[in-house]
Amino acid sequence: MKKSQLHKLIKEELANLLRQEEEGIESIDTPKSSPEKKVVPITVNGHKFNMALGVNKNPTKEGIKIHLRSLSPLDDSEKNNLKASVQGGFNTAFKELGLQINADSDAGQSVGFDTLSYYITLDNLQVMLKKALQSA
Repeated sequence: MKKSQLHKLIKEELANLLRQEEEGIESIDTPKSSPEKKVVPITVNGHKFNMALGVNKNPTKEGIKIHLRSLSPLDDSEKNNLKASVQGGFNTAFKELGLQINADSDAGQSVGFDTLSYYITLDNLQVMLKKALQSA
């Protein structure tokens, strides 16, 4: 995914998440089989995933959560390598925006073993938005 595409996706998803929050909708927390859940197909290092975004309300991780659900089984080694690679790719792309993504190691049981889970804290988003507004 190109940096410009990722930037556009983030902007669209942030707007969507804000709208969902105003309307009381939580797309990522609905059951996996729910038709309302918006997923985006994506390929990372040759592995196919469905990406879903949502709002993380955990007080220590409050912000945006990102789940990459593998469409094929991952062994431990593959999952760990992909998790580190994806986190590094996100952080490289987000560096210019002043964002940092964190791996969510606690999410495994609730989202499934073959899911890579990440989050961006509200504090981190506030810093990015503040920088953007100050440079406007």
